[in-house]
Amino acid sequence: MKKTRSLKWIAVALAAVMILSLTACGNQSNSNTESTTPSVAPDASSEASAPAENKEAEEITLRIGAGQTPQGFTWIESVTKYFMPYVDEKLAETGNYKINWVEAWGGTVAKVDEIFEAVEGGLLDIGWVGNVFEASKLPANNLSYHVPFNVRAKDVDQMAEAMQAMYDKYPELKGEYEKYKNKILGLTVLESYNLATNFEVTSMDDLNGKKIGAAGANLVWFQGTGAVPVQSPGTEAYSSIQTGVYDGTIQHTLMLDTLKLYEVAPYITLGDFGSIWGGALTINMDVFDGLPEEVQQALIEAGNEYTQGTVELEQQKLEAYKENMEAKGAKVSVLSDEQRIKWADSLDNLPAEYGETLDDMGYPGTQMMKDYVDFLKDAGADMPRDWFGE
Repeated sequence: MKKTRSLKWIAVALAAVMILSLTACGNQSNSNTESTTPSVAPDASSEASAPAENKEAEEITLRIGAGQTPQGFTWIESVTKYFMPYVDEKLAETGNYKINWVEAWGGTVAKVDEIFEAVEGGLLDIGWVGNVFEASKLPANNLSYHVPFNVRAKDVDQMAEAMQAMYDKYPELKGEYEKYKNKILGLTVLESYNLATNFEVTSMDDLNGKKIGAAGANLVWFQGTGAVPVQSPGTEAYSSIQTGVYDGTIQHTLMLDTLKLYEVAPYITLGDFGSIWGGALTINMDVFDGLPEEVQQALIEAGNEYTQGTVELEQQKLEAYKENMEAKGAKVSVLSDEQRIKWADSLDNLPAEYGETLDDMGYPGTQMMKDYVDFLKDAGADMPRDWFGE
């Protein structure tokens, strides 16, 4: 009996020990589970699809500049109006990169005739290069000066079409720039040249014996008029006319207005003497090659926007230039078609001559000039002389 009761107490005691042990193990297990289970990680896909504004974009600094300012110069205004905003908006779509633009307009880093070298040497990453200032390095890109009376000022889009066709056909044109580490992003067409004189012009004969200032490449446009051409930067025209260095100047309509040339040369003669390939917006090739592909593509696309935007801006503002000059006292007249034909016929065959010059330099010059004239015709240009049909 005693033996039976002893066995019962032993069994109870063992059961109690087991219960306490199991309870302790259970508590320990719960404690370990709470302390070692990691928090749920966010879905990786949610980060990839996050809005661009929530990302921290990599900032890339680009120094951009020109010898002129955006105020009063359409081909520079369109850099700030079309090119730069397009790049910013394009990159904002992904938020991976953003540009810190360091702007240097108005010759603060390099003057208008120094931009080509400034981009080549790395003083600027991006700059606007004027072809006329680099005639020895960019002879093929200056060929448009040798086909005067090409398109009307209002039809500058025809020049843009012909220019693009030339660049598509002749890699030599881009090659001239790239030889000096300038990669073309966008091309510039400038609206037609017109006259500002301190005497009235109704005929080319009125120019006989008069001194006319011109940039250089277009001095040959006066060879049959009897005028005395004077090579001079456009920015010096006001003071040069005022002091009697010369009697008039030939400039883009925009420049006649911007430089207030009507104050010293009130006779504005709209002769549509010729639209030109003004130059290009370029980037240092080493800088471009070092940029991420996404940024490169944005710059190239923005260059196309710049080219078209410049054409549109010039067409939009052309009438405003004329109206402003007239309001300030300018006497604006239009050279008759008969006089344009007479003037064009008085010139040597400039396109053929320049084609031979380019031939001698190793370019397919004669063919380039023929193609250029044909591309102008294809674009709708109504020229007063058939240069290669003579």
